[in-house]
Amino acid sequence: MDLKGKKLDDWFLANEKQKSYIEFPHQENFFSKYKTLSEDLHKWVHNEVNVGANSKDQGFLTNHGSDHINTLITRVSEFLDKNTNITLTKFEVFVLLSAIHFHDVGNILGRQGHEINAKEISNLFGTGIVGQNELVFDYIYDVAKAHKENGIDFLPEREHVYEKLIRPQLLAAILKFADELAENFSRSSNINLVLDNIPEESLLYHKYASCINSIIPNPHTREISMIFNVKEEDICKSYKKGNDQIHLIDEIYLRTLKTYSERVYCMKFMRPYINFDTVKVRIDIKRKDGTKFSNGYVLAEQGIENFNMDEVVKICPELKESLGEDICKKLKATE
Repeated sequence: MDLKGKKLDDWFLANEKQKSYIEFPHQENFFSKYKTLSEDLHKWVHNEVNVGANSKDQGFLTNHGSDHINTLITRVSEFLDKNTNITLTKFEVFVLLSAIHFHDVGNILGRQGHEINAKEISNLFGTGIVGQNELVFDYIYDVAKAHKENGIDFLPEREHVYEKLIRPQLLAAILKFADELAENFSRSSNINLVLDNIPEESLLYHKYASCINSIIPNPHTREISMIFNVKEEDICKSYKKGNDQIHLIDEIYLRTLKTYSERVYCMKFMRPYINFDTVKVRIDIKRKDGTKFSNGYVLAEQGIENFNMDEVVKICPELKESLGEDICKKLKATE
């Protein structure tokens, strides 16, 4: 897909000049719909999400505002641009971009169930003068909420919306994995870090974001590069995480492992269009005397070493109640 070096949203809106709406339901101007949606959410909602979440949960959430949305669109653009394996229809681009805008807005009503609460915000955009937008926004919501847990499994692979084909699983996987890679320095409240003004329960998450140098997805080399810069004084502290204490570098290990886990899950739905095989991590540690040293590792598939029934059930959970002993019991019960 050739975005001509543009971000996906800029590429999409540039197509309005052609005044061709045949790819959209009812041949309506969905360029205009997206422009209105994006401007309204940026102006009235995105930068209020943290305020609502912090008020509801009495916490100190990392940035879920406009910067995060823009970073997420940039990540998606990096997946797609000059990737000859994939072409999204303009209607699919509208659904994907809209889902990106809606995926986190439910946090304004609290972190718990935020993917469900997003429906309240999407409903504010109405159903259209004769209800023609309702089904479209239902699918946008379905794609958006699937970024939580393993929600993509419950979406159809292909679907028609007013005779226009979309691929919900593919769109949701792109959003979910791009969201995983949309962490960066700007997600931390860095001024409050400097002023030591972040509650203990939230400090680790802001520290983690603040030490991210770069996250770079390269679909051509099929590698995710993650670079962190950490100071010695932060390395040697422990931070509250739930009921436990954890060192920042251990949190980095866990979060990069989570990124790898998300890669494994999302690739089920993104292949053969978008492929990533490895997550390459480098952690640059700056000592108090100004010298530096690096710690690096690569997360890649290793195969299965322990061939036992626990591994079988882990990979094929549908066999959980179909092991030998279970089947024997079922057979005896029918004698």
